Amino acid sequence: MDVSQFTRITGRRALALAIAVAFASGDATSASFPKPHGVLRTIVENCDDSGPGSLRDAYFHAVDGEELDLTQLTCSRITLTTGALTDIAPNVGVFGPGSGAFTIDGNYANRVFVHNGNGALQLEGLTITHGNYSGDYGGGCIYSYGDVYLRDVTVTACSLRATSGSTYGGGIQVRHDATLIASTVSHSRILGHGDTFRGGGIASGHQFVAVYSTISDNTLICTDARYCLGGGLFTHGRTELDFSTVSGNVADYGGGIYHRPDTNDDPLLIMQSTISGNHANHGAGGVFATHTTLISDSTITANSSVLPAGGISFPLTRPTTMYGTIVANNTTESGAGADIAGSKPLVIGGSHNLVMDATVALPNDTLTDDPLLGPLQLNGGPTATHALPRGSPAIDRGINHAQFGEFLYDQRGAGYPRTIGADTDIGAFEASDTLFANGFDVQARRRARP
Repeated sequence: MDVSQFTRITGRRALALAIAVAFASGDATSASFPKPHGVLRTIVENCDDSGPGSLRDAYFHAVDGEELDLTQLTCSRITLTTGALTDIAPNVGVFGPGSGAFTIDGNYANRVFVHNGNGALQLEGLTITHGNYSGDYGGGCIYSYGDVYLRDVTVTACSLRATSGSTYGGGIQVRHDATLIASTVSHSRILGHGDTFRGGGIASGHQFVAVYSTISDNTLICTDARYCLGGGLFTHGRTELDFSTVSGNVADYGGGIYHRPDTNDDPLLIMQSTISGNHANHGAGGVFATHTTLISDSTITANSSVLPAGGISFPLTRPTTMYGTIVANNTTESGAGADIAGSKPLVIGGSHNLVMDATVALPNDTLTDDPLLGPLQLNGGPTATHALPRGSPAIDRGINHAQFGEFLYDQRGAGYPRTIGADTDIGAFEASDTLFANGFDVQARRRARP
């Protein structure tokens, strides 16, 4: 397959890579989203639920482009007792001191944030938790009619109870574009009665980008639903995952990710990322990809399903390309196609991959040996990965493909070069001597490689 076609359909990739490089280099300022000139900034004065000086008051009365500053507060938590925070401004930002330092707690009473504007809700440096909403549409913790930008935000322990129809986003529902930078969406769910549940963690209605982020342990409880799609992430448009991990999510189809295009130019791109330990009660434990797909330098493993495939399912014959990617040790109860299953005559393009079991045609140089992956854990960097041990057949058998701009680092970011030794390793993790895992002596690490 000619990968040049992707240059036409990945216009947002420059933004994602620019943010990734800035964040990996430790430049948190440049990793933030641009702010309009002359913006009004309001300092939130107390941690009360409501009243003068409260976040609720400031958020409700915010004007277009206003920033709400929580960094001056001496408290570390706002607990909402009178329902969700609701705004009317097209664009508004809320900025805290860090996701580990400040929490906005929905108190299980309602959503936490409702953004009614057609612009962007920007959240930085916060934990958002204990949202609980019942009704159609969705967003257990966050609902936005427009876009959502998250940087250093944790959204966790959110619940959405469906009452009828279609329901979206156990943690977050975004009607338009969603961007996550160094953020986590976890332990959220959709349950109840309805036709279709979409996105146990996140449901994005248009473009989606995640960089250095984690989507984990989200669930669609599908007992009383007709379809349950995307345990971690449901996207309806161009989707890009960079330097990120999707793990431990559950749905009927697409335990980790369910991607559906909005137009013919809406691909799924997975770069330097890990998809692990997700489960589908029916098909596609890891990824359900319905349209053009490009996967590079990633690891997709330990996912499971009842129907094919445990790893990735390609139900339609669409352009599909993989470079330097491990898809191995996924399981399915139906037998064949544990790692990759698809509609024939699908032929996957690319090179330098390791795939143990597939029902579709793969590139001629594809390895099929067990990569001997270590457990999913923090091996350095902000997201969990599977390490390659000495002796893995994936070592030095990958490619750092110039078509996409050669990667400086593996999934873990700065201090973990993408290529060490004779060549790049297959997968999201570059093996090295752990003595030099902080990256201070790259040449010594190269000499230490077997």
